[in-house]
Amino acid sequence: MELSVCGVDCSECEFFKNQTCAGCNAIKGKVFWTTHLNTDVCPIYSCVSTVKNVDDCGKCGDVPCKIWKDLRDPAWDDQQHAESIRKRLDNLKTLK
Repeated sequence: MELSVCGVDCSECEFFKNQTCAGCNAIKGKVFWTTHLNTDVCPIYSCVSTVKNVDDCGKCGDVPCKIWKDLRDPAWDDQQHAESIRKRLDNLKTLK
């Protein structure tokens, strides 16, 4: 398991598997899709590393926060997004 700061298991991602992406931690949140948000760094990664200054979202008392709820794959429906949040929260619990 290769967990990012938000609990995504990078080892399950197609871009990680085909070595297009080295994982959020290795690239410091500079994932390719942030260009669609007009930013260089994932907003969640930025919050963890510069605003909250914690190791991961599990160490923050606000998780899941507005950033988590607003930042979603545009191809997902509400149920898929909610399942992603649940899975990431479960993953973060393994880090404690």
